[in-house]
Amino acid sequence: MKELSQLFTIATGFTFRDAIARLGAGEVGVVQSGDITSANLSGVARVSFDKADHLLRVDDILLSSRGKFVARTVTPDLLPAVAASSVIVLRPISAGINSRFVARFLNSTRGQELLSRLESGSYIKTLRVSDLKTIKVPQPPITEQQTVIKLHDNLIEQQKLLNLKNQLLKNIDDNLIAKLQGDAK
Repeated sequence: MKELSQLFTIATGFTFRDAIARLGAGEVGVVQSGDITSANLSGVARVSFDKADHLLRVDDILLSSRGKFVARTVTPDLLPAVAASSVIVLRPISAGINSRFVARFLNSTRGQELLSRLESGSYIKTLRVSDLKTIKVPQPPITEQQTVIKLHDNLIEQQKLLNLKNQLLKNIDDNLIAKLQGDAK
């Protein structure tokens, strides 16, 4: 087990001086806390942004700092992008860190338990960067981390197939009834 601060630099996203909706349109995506739970980040607001040192990189982990604490890794299709201040950015210190594994851990039941112990605020729960640095995450050999991620991806794909199967079965069932109603006319 290692503390997050041993594996990542941890900082909040960029604080914009104006509402994102009022910023000029541009090429840089702005990831806000609510965007992290979306399956597809291609719809994030795009603005003009010229502070290169705040741009996200592939394998950064984005963690919502308010409400439901969800983590996800940055993928090439999102870039160029910047995180808004409601997002905590975990940037790997070395190339030997599997960000997807750490994000998966943070989203797991155990990871969520650890995050919930750190939350503050009575109505809207928030995470502080200083507290987050002390979370200990497992660091098995990289091959084991990759295996866990492959298994997780496989389980997600199987869940999608099961959902599709259930929808098809529901459609068949609905059509049987509809056909009977049509025959009764």
